[in-house]
Amino acid sequence: MTTLTPLGDNIICSLIEPAGMAGPIIIPEKHRKTSDRGIVVAIGPKQEEVKPGDCVIITEFVGTAIRLGNRKFVVVPHRNILGIDNSDR
Repeated sequence: MTTLTPLGDNIICSLIEPAGMAGPIIIPEKHRKTSDRGIVVAIGPKQEEVKPGDCVIITEFVGTAIRLGNRKFVVVPHRNILGIDNSDR
């Protein structure tokens, strides 16, 4: 899915945008809440607990934002993955 392979125990996630409030109010992007959930896209060679496709809960305000083409991702160290969200399974 990506052409980038993370090193060590890093994980690349595609963030799940939080559901916004429908209506005429527009909130500037810099004031919007960041997502705390993401879909694992790629894992480093030392990562054994999650796999691509898992929905994970991520510590807020961590990771490095990257852009591949027109898609946004975040590279997160394993220690900042709090758990796997199995609610949709």
